[in-house]
Amino acid sequence: SSDVEISKMQYAHTALFLVSSSIHAHLAELGIVPSVVAGYDVGQYSAFHAVKGITFPDGLYLLTKLTGFIQEL
Repeated sequence: SSDVEISKMQYAHTALFLVSSSIHAHLAELGIVPSVVAGYDVGQYSAFHAVKGITFPDGLYLLTKLTGFIQEL
């Protein structure tokens, strides 16, 4: 996609979640498991997913809802 499209909040938040979740999955495959996770804003969804607090599809769904609420404001 173009820079203009990816800079839109709905796509940027999704991209950040995808990258963070992919990094966590890759590290887990290598046997690197964090003992503590933390996140702020979009990062908290990645942190919740990392500790299996939410599933990957649920994380995407919640981010879609979050960006929709923010855009309405």
